[in-house]
Amino acid sequence: MDKINLNFIPLSRQNFGFQVFRAQVKDGAAIKNDDDYRTKLPENDGDDDWQIYDISFKPKKNYESFECKYSCNSYLSEHYLFHILKQKLMDDWKGCKYRVPENTKYKEIKFIVTPRTKGSTNIIVHPYFLKSDKKLGFLFQHHFSLFPDKKYDRQAQVESLSLDNTGRPNVFIYRDKQDLIQEFLRTQFKPFADRNSIEIDGALIELPTKRLSIKSYIVGRGHISQSQFMGVKSSGPYREIEENVKYVFLFSEKTRSLARDVYLGLIGRLFPGQFPGLLKMFKLPINKDIVDHHVIKTFDQNSLNEFGNLIAETKQKNTDTKIMVIVVLPKGFKGVDGVFDAYGYIKYLALKHGVYSQFVTEDTFFGKGQLKWSISNIGLQTFCKLGGAPWLVKPAKSDCLIMGIGSAHEKLENKIKKYVAYTVCLDSSGDFKYIEPLSSSTNENEYLETLCSNLELIIRKELKEKYRSFVLHLPYKIKS
Repeated sequence: MDKINLNFIPLSRQNFGFQVFRAQVKDGAAIKNDDDYRTKLPENDGDDDWQIYDISFKPKKNYESFECKYSCNSYLSEHYLFHILKQKLMDDWKGCKYRVPENTKYKEIKFIVTPRTKGSTNIIVHPYFLKSDKKLGFLFQHHFSLFPDKKYDRQAQVESLSLDNTGRPNVFIYRDKQDLIQEFLRTQFKPFADRNSIEIDGALIELPTKRLSIKSYIVGRGHISQSQFMGVKSSGPYREIEENVKYVFLFSEKTRSLARDVYLGLIGRLFPGQFPGLLKMFKLPINKDIVDHHVIKTFDQNSLNEFGNLIAETKQKNTDTKIMVIVVLPKGFKGVDGVFDAYGYIKYLALKHGVYSQFVTEDTFFGKGQLKWSISNIGLQTFCKLGGAPWLVKPAKSDCLIMGIGSAHEKLENKIKKYVAYTVCLDSSGDFKYIEPLSSSTNENEYLETLCSNLELIIRKELKEKYRSFVLHLPYKIKS
């Protein structure tokens, strides 16, 4: 297949722009008006220097006029197109019912195309800037809404297109979704757009496709494998754990049997067909000489504090050794309302004393059958938490650094009191590099300036090392 259809209709004329009214924001911490949109724009079209502005689509006192091209700021263009669409719908929509979301963050309109027995067939429309083609237009999505008083049974699955009319899995689900979208476009949306001078193309856009290479993995000794498990099993892990390791099992009398099974599973004696053991699989020793255990009467705070003291003593006696605490929790001690959160408290103690932790809960592993198919994952998590790397994905580009940008804003009454951002960096093979704070401030402008400055410093530093390209992963919530 050389091309695919995307559920996207571009505007017929892309070189046009629109008029907005703007006021420069001097203090980023200042609260904007609810009907304004805050974003960055150049002082003049084509300038490299961009400033933060509050934007209005109608004249306002102390706001200057600005002609904005669609390609200038794609987010603002989407916001403007959404504004125009809502106005035109209120004035001249003659089709099915529609709903505008109360949350202004979502620039989408839900058209209730066909009420059914169990729910309704909806088409969701929202403005979208297609970056690959640099085109502004509308994205269309099929959605099935179950009625509140109905159950999601077989009939509902048929109406949602998950099943076909015979009740079997619908192998043509995407074709059926596209048919509904095309029908809505032809009979309702395109005639409405034509009447209201919203000039759009008559067909879904076609995009060229590229085939991905078969995923492969780098394991021990630099060998390449198509299977992570078989590759590690035959060649060893990509990066072994060089330090000595000591294990401390924490359990109660109630979970003693499960703790014993976990130990036997990790040394490879209980389920050798599923997992040959930490030593054979990851070259990570585990035996009775480096394993201690602590039987706790009850998982309450006082008993766990005593265990914390024991961990501190163990660490003092083994200064050059990594300590892995393997906790076998009884039922009802993780995520249960009204019960002491032993899971969270043990995590806190592990962080406090600088040791590693791995949990096995009786809620999940109440029998050997459940443990049998999970022991390999428990072993894998134990190995990775201790700092090992079982495999890396063979990257298409080996000199690329991926920078995930996250935020942890401090809020008070749903208003941002303090802005905080950080980055988690990995290379394109998935190998974790580091986590680093980027910016922290009560002033939005200062926060953004520091964020940009620190990002630039990291990129310049990495350019001097080995990386030549960078990918930024920015979640939507970074803005809010």
